[in-house]
Amino acid sequence: MAKKTEQRRILIVDGDPHAIGGITRVFGQLKIPYESILEASTGKQVLGVLRKGTKEAFDIVVVAASLPDMKATDFIPGALRICRAHPPRIIATSPDIRLRDELKKAGANAFVRKLDDPMHPINPSIMTACVKTEFEFLDQHTP
Repeated sequence: MAKKTEQRRILIVDGDPHAIGGITRVFGQLKIPYESILEASTGKQVLGVLRKGTKEAFDIVVVAASLPDMKATDFIPGALRICRAHPPRIIATSPDIRLRDELKKAGANAFVRKLDDPMHPINPSIMTACVKTEFEFLDQHTP
């Protein structure tokens, strides 16, 4: 039996509070329920929490390509190693489309290009489509 969408846990890792706000709004506007969202600004902070163990694993991780303390190409493999038993679907974000292949090679399942507008760095319709795709994948492939 597939895990119900309303039980999904989301993690957003981005050093930009405007990006975190935009991504959080996308999840809030979806007509797809979820259990919780955790927001963090640094990769080391999140990896530390993951190493200590959490009550439930994260189902979707949205991570910026460039964090204040590390690159997503370092964060993603580390998170996937720690979460081997329940690997999350990872959505990477960056204003630089040229990083897409590098991020996918590191383990990202999807890529969303950030906009050049510092106050609104996330295109809500593109992020919404990406998130819905990841929820559908999880609904079909999670026991």
